[in-house]
Amino acid sequence: MAYDMGVHMQQECSRHDVIHELETVLADAKFAAAPQMSAFLKFVVTQTLDGNADRIKAYTVAVDALGKPATFDPQNDPSVRVLAKRLRDTLTAYYDRTSGHSVILRLRSGSYIPKFEKTDQAQNVVNTSNVTPLNRASNNELSVSSEPSASGMTSGTSIFNTNKIAKP
Repeated sequence: MAYDMGVHMQQECSRHDVIHELETVLADAKFAAAPQMSAFLKFVVTQTLDGNADRIKAYTVAVDALGKPATFDPQNDPSVRVLAKRLRDTLTAYYDRTSGHSVILRLRSGSYIPKFEKTDQAQNVVNTSNVTPLNRASNNELSVSSEPSASGMTSGTSIFNTNKIAKP
């Protein structure tokens, strides 16, 4: 995901801007039709804004946001993980089809703690991180095409020598 490469601008996003973006996202038809996903997003964003990001775990999301019983066991019940994946995918699709946001809400894989990005920073990351296919230059070198991708932007990526990889 392109936004993982960027600097997260959480401290530069005002609470007002983040709350406004949260309300805008939750008003979208996809979120309005998914109350559990909306409750999840609202919980993690407000907890983070309130300085309680350290308490955002599968158990607290399940019990405090989703109304699961106190006996909820995140080790045996994957419902929070499944919903988090669905939320990540829905947020990505939402930002792919909308524009004009002052802040972008991100929920990175492996974490339930949201990141808040200024639109100009997030847009720069997206614009500079489109990856084009690798072209094999020789048996042990890889090169990257500098041709524009389908979106019209050039890309950059790491290049490594495949002979340096240890073989079992």
